[in-house]
Amino acid sequence: MDGASDSHLISSRCQETGDREEEMAMAVRALDIIQIVQKQPGITQDELAKAFDVSQRTIRSGVKHANDFLGSTAHIEHHRNDGYELVIDDTMAFAATETSESLLANSLPSEPEERVGYLLSNLVRRDDWVTLDDLSAQLYVSRASISADLRTVEKILSRYGLKISRRPRYGIRVEGSEIARRRCIAGLVLDGATNSDNVLPSLDKVSSCAQEALTYTRFKINSDAYHNLVVDIAVSMRRISDGDVVSISQEDLDHLKETSAYYAATRIAENLADSFGANIPEQEVAYLAMHLVGRQIIDDEASEDMGLVISDEIWSVVGTMLAIVRGAFGVDFSGDLELRMNLARHLVPLSVRLKYKMRVQNPLLDEIIGRYPLAWSMARATAAVLEKAYGSYPSDEEIGYIALTFALALERKRSVPAKKNIVVVCGSGQGVARMLEWRFREDFGPWLNNVKTCDASEVSTLDFSNIDYVFTTVPLSFTPPVPVRRVNTFLDETDIKRVRSTLEGLSDCYSTIDYFDVNLFFPHLAFGKKEEVLDFLCKQIERQRTIHGNLRELVEEREQLAETSFGNQVAMPHPYEPVVDETFVCVGLLDDPILWDSHPVRAVFLVCITREDVSLDGFYRVLTPMLSSEDSIERLVEHQDWSTLCSLLQGSTSQGGDGTT
Repeated sequence: MDGASDSHLISSRCQETGDREEEMAMAVRALDIIQIVQKQPGITQDELAKAFDVSQRTIRSGVKHANDFLGSTAHIEHHRNDGYELVIDDTMAFAATETSESLLANSLPSEPEERVGYLLSNLVRRDDWVTLDDLSAQLYVSRASISADLRTVEKILSRYGLKISRRPRYGIRVEGSEIARRRCIAGLVLDGATNSDNVLPSLDKVSSCAQEALTYTRFKINSDAYHNLVVDIAVSMRRISDGDVVSISQEDLDHLKETSAYYAATRIAENLADSFGANIPEQEVAYLAMHLVGRQIIDDEASEDMGLVISDEIWSVVGTMLAIVRGAFGVDFSGDLELRMNLARHLVPLSVRLKYKMRVQNPLLDEIIGRYPLAWSMARATAAVLEKAYGSYPSDEEIGYIALTFALALERKRSVPAKKNIVVVCGSGQGVARMLEWRFREDFGPWLNNVKTCDASEVSTLDFSNIDYVFTTVPLSFTPPVPVRRVNTFLDETDIKRVRSTLEGLSDCYSTIDYFDVNLFFPHLAFGKKEEVLDFLCKQIERQRTIHGNLRELVEEREQLAETSFGNQVAMPHPYEPVVDETFVCVGLLDDPILWDSHPVRAVFLVCITREDVSLDGFYRVLTPMLSSEDSIERLVEHQDWSTLCSLLQGSTSQGGDGTT
């Protein structure tokens, strides 16, 4: 669309909004002077300056604004020897003015947080220079207060890729790309730091334009993201009206034009033109399409409608993410085609959001972290892969959505268990052996592949290379190289529960505690930093176990990849790659909490896995319910003894199927 003559109507409306905002601010700044002079007749210029911590020049400017605001209703007189006095010229009119003053008084930013919001909104929307004296006069606070507020303002601006430039005698101004400015303005509105009514066109009208277009073009976006989209469109309309248009590269423009999002964006632009009387430039249509792509829902129906083709680049990123999870957690998702597809679909819009640093909200974040700690840790471990591929590190909100994808995959692993090959050993003859085999197939069929029966004397002759478990009704003189479980000849309810737990990969109390060692259990540690804790635990492991490589360096490499603490006073560090011959957990309990990444931690579980443990689903399924239970961890750090840990692990085992989630 042609942007040469665009936006005259919007420009005038939005400019009027900005003028009204500035006029209101000027009126509000005068109110305190009016009220103080009214209550304290004779107050001097010096006393007023000290009361507000500003210069006498600022007071004189404030008195002028006050008289302009009062008009013919009253005026402030200054007597050289008697100070200031409020003279009321029209009693009834002044009474009405006092009512308006009380309304305006609530609009003046008085607290530092309010002033920061005002300064952000003011500075990011202007291209010209402004002095600290001007800002001080506008907000009626001292230069020192403005300078202190600006330190906070600069930190917030940096999150959006913006910075404050300073120039002697000119003042300050914000510098950065137009897209960064828009993201900042939208963020201020969404966070409530600025009132959208004062800076944006009608959100209701914008929403109507967007909703009709999305419905007409059958373009799906997440309902949680819809309000953000409306705010982003409104911000764009305001910036266009101010003459600030985005710049999109020709490559991105050509790519966006080929998407269904561009079709929907064109329809939205046409609706905006009809409602606001303005044409939207082609670059702005592409920018709008970019927002739509970043918020698009890509389900089976949408994929079919769009003829979705996922690029080789995205498949490669997905493969790298799964390799990171396999190496760090010992959980192999390489054969999970549904997870691969879900991640690939998620990365299509996510890649756009990361490239352009688009904001996303996740109201479920706290619940995801608490309910799915393993999936959350897996998602965090993949964040560096996404940063390398798309140029920015994903926010916690983004990581939370990725965690949900992993949580679903973990749940599928639990509900569709891998089939096991077992040997059933019976000492009561072939008839009883066949009956026991039938009972196993009847009760545990979904978990079983091959079932072999044999006598106790034959166990030592078996090839265990393709056997997962041995279930025996009699003691064995030979110790097989696979887990062995005792059962009764006639399976009772206890046997059935224990066998099912074993085949599901949940394990029973004995096999779960097998991962732990009382000699690698260290209570009452008194360290103050996580590095000291890791140094200590790694040294203890190296003294007692065979390590193939530098354990401490590999643990640190994993720490640099992503946070290993996930709340609830727990950290679960582990080496970046396997360096041990058997899987085990080293436990350290602290008397006082220490800061581990962004969380306070008192319980540290350093997990070491072997390359041979292709899948540790059952291990995590048992461990994570305990780690995510506030009561369990509180009990552990309070008692700090081996028996308490064993008891808690037994409780986790009995919980069964919700461990990984």
